[in-house]
Amino acid sequence: MRCKVLTLTAKDKICFLDTPDCRPDACEFARGHFDRVKPALNEIFARDAFDRQAVEEVSRAHRVCPFEFSLFLSLWSDVIIGDFNYAFDPRVYLRRFFDPPQDDYAFLVDEAHNLPDRAREMFSADLRKSEFSNLRKAVKAAYPSVMKTLARITPHFSRVAREINQVDTADPSAAAEPGRQYSDLCRYRVAAEVPEALVQVLRRFLKVAEACLVETEPSDTRTSLLEIYFRVTAFVRVAETFDKNFVCYRELEGTEVRIRLFCLDPSDLLSDALKRARSGIFFSATLLPMSYFFEILGGRAGGKVVDRVLRLSSPFVPERLGLMVLPYIRTEFRVRERSFEAISEIICATISSRKGNYLVYFPSYRYLASVREIFASRHPEFRTLEQLPGMSEDARDEFLRAFSADNVETLVGFVVMGGIFGEGIDLRGERLVGSLVIGVGLPQICLERDLIRDFFERKSGTGFEFAYRYPGMNRVLQAAGRVIRTEKDRGVVLLVDERFIRQGYRTLFPKEWSHFETVSSEDALKRALSAFWKGFP
Repeated sequence: MRCKVLTLTAKDKICFLDTPDCRPDACEFARGHFDRVKPALNEIFARDAFDRQAVEEVSRAHRVCPFEFSLFLSLWSDVIIGDFNYAFDPRVYLRRFFDPPQDDYAFLVDEAHNLPDRAREMFSADLRKSEFSNLRKAVKAAYPSVMKTLARITPHFSRVAREINQVDTADPSAAAEPGRQYSDLCRYRVAAEVPEALVQVLRRFLKVAEACLVETEPSDTRTSLLEIYFRVTAFVRVAETFDKNFVCYRELEGTEVRIRLFCLDPSDLLSDALKRARSGIFFSATLLPMSYFFEILGGRAGGKVVDRVLRLSSPFVPERLGLMVLPYIRTEFRVRERSFEAISEIICATISSRKGNYLVYFPSYRYLASVREIFASRHPEFRTLEQLPGMSEDARDEFLRAFSADNVETLVGFVVMGGIFGEGIDLRGERLVGSLVIGVGLPQICLERDLIRDFFERKSGTGFEFAYRYPGMNRVLQAAGRVIRTEKDRGVVLLVDERFIRQGYRTLFPKEWSHFETVSSEDALKRALSAFWKGFP
């Protein structure tokens, strides 16, 4: 099939400026963009693939904005590839196609296991007191009418701070409220209602700000106002959809006050978003358990329309994966320090069984750093790499390039589960021969996770599973899935944690994992690894 395929790249990634600034007087590609866009379209239309490289090449040649050019190209594209938000986010979905619907569309949702948490973020919004305090200083001279409306907003945040402080003073037992135990500096209050009084003054702010934005010329002050205008718009929009699936929590940290409308269950809003298309197909290698994803992604099991589920068997031969469970190590947070040395020796035993490239997945950066320090001091003969927080795309690519099939020495990468190396990387053949997964991948305990847990515990008695266990095991499955990428690949995966042999976790293993071997000691591990690799000389 020949068709025009567009890949949409986020503005901050494809923009030619170091910092995106769409004002015509600040960007030569924005200035006169529409005068030059037609010749650019004529040139690129000779191709079928409108990928990032093609868009950037033609945009530079014709001096047009690459992001706006991409959106323009979407009108002539048969297939559009992009982030979830272009279909589901109420703030940025492609309205040119869906308001009102102009044609029959299909949503093909890849890596659908990531959509629940992404959807929660899309359907939530928050505001901070400091945003409005800083804006008051910025607009004092340029926009006095805006300053007046801001003077009505900031007292709502100050009132939240007073209420939290008064409750703490009057009732010390309030510290037992969800979230209070996670930080001595942060305090929370959770409500099931929208702060209507705040929303009313925010709507007034939007009207006044919009009038000023239309009338004034580009400036730094206008840019600051515009940023807050969009954030307030998002907050008010979420307030209008607020229902039983949401909570509003107020957070006090030092002098900062944050008010957040948080979506606990995105299933209803995802169902509404799917109505923009004739059909939606969600797919992933790790949609387990299916019942969880069916519910959280808005699946319909009754009525006139019933959504279908299709489970395809893995094309890979199970015998080419040496899957071993090591239940004699405990990695829970409260006993984690006791495991550092044992895990270091497990890594050594694994990589000593065969030369090659390995990844070791940890539940946190702190855990990772602690084990790597011990491993490096004990076994300096092995080369190691470490994932660091906030790695850039260039640093990520450099990290992956080190995993070459031609490496003459063993390489061990220390990375975190659920991070940039936890999925979406394709290290085939000798580029990766083994992964060690340390722990069951549970998300970090926090207020929002506990709110999700409490919500689904009341709703269906599945609070811990929906908030922690299922998302955690999905990270495990993704990490383990990095090893076997083709039918010719072979390698080992070690699942290191006592909980992997518990029924609640074993039932989440895919059927292709039925051949796993339980290893009860380091000596038994060495024997199991030796036996596996003998089959692949």
